[in-house]
Amino acid sequence: MSNDKNNLSDKDILEVIKRNQDDIRNILYNDEIERLKQENAFLKSKLKFLKDICLKLENDGPIINDEPESIRYDNIDLQSQPDRYQSETHYESQMRQLREEKEKLQSENNRLELQLDKYQLKIDQLTDQIEQLKSVKFERLFNKLTSETREGLKNALSGKGERLFWKALKNIKPIWEYTKFLIIEEKRLEDVDILRDMMNILIAVDDEYTWDEVKIGDRFSEIDHIKAPSSMSNSGYITEILLKGLKKGNKQITKSIVKVEK
Repeated sequence: MSNDKNNLSDKDILEVIKRNQDDIRNILYNDEIERLKQENAFLKSKLKFLKDICLKLENDGPIINDEPESIRYDNIDLQSQPDRYQSETHYESQMRQLREEKEKLQSENNRLELQLDKYQLKIDQLTDQIEQLKSVKFERLFNKLTSETREGLKNALSGKGERLFWKALKNIKPIWEYTKFLIIEEKRLEDVDILRDMMNILIAVDDEYTWDEVKIGDRFSEIDHIKAPSSMSNSGYITEILLKGLKKGNKQITKSIVKVEK
């Protein structure tokens, strides 16, 4: 990590992350990219058709009946003038037109692919920058934990910088379980807030886990929820979410820990 990155405040890091996330969304969903992809696909299809035409003309002579409806060549008429169509001069002219058209399409196709590669490079660069800033933020949160909590999580969280971050990514569930322990035992609740923020960063990057969709106002269910010790009732509605459960796809892995009141 560079000194400049380490000198950023938490607020600065969050602002940079948000700003770059917006950039990525703007690039990923930009109409220009979608247009280029569609145009590129069309040109590849058109180029393939032209290659097939050239191959047929070279091997079998000028007999073409299967042009796709989606591809029309107004400037090439192979069958509307039968007399000229049979002449060698006309045949050579058609071949020359086809080859020229093929070269133009190949050149345009190459240009579009190069442009798409540049967009992808920009996306990759911004993604890398965000990941680096997230690891800086994650380490700062880790250093705010009490020594007791860091000791309790030593098997799931160790190292510094990106090493700490990537090891944590492999241990999201153990971190969640330790946070649950602190909530149920009502210990070091200031660390619970920090651990939640750390897991939010991890889950934003991880492609395996997501948070449960529990909401305040949902009816408490022992199947889906764990009642927090501070709850005012054994049944009723959720008034506070202390820790959301984890999901893998549509499968719930851990229950959400919630406060309940009638």
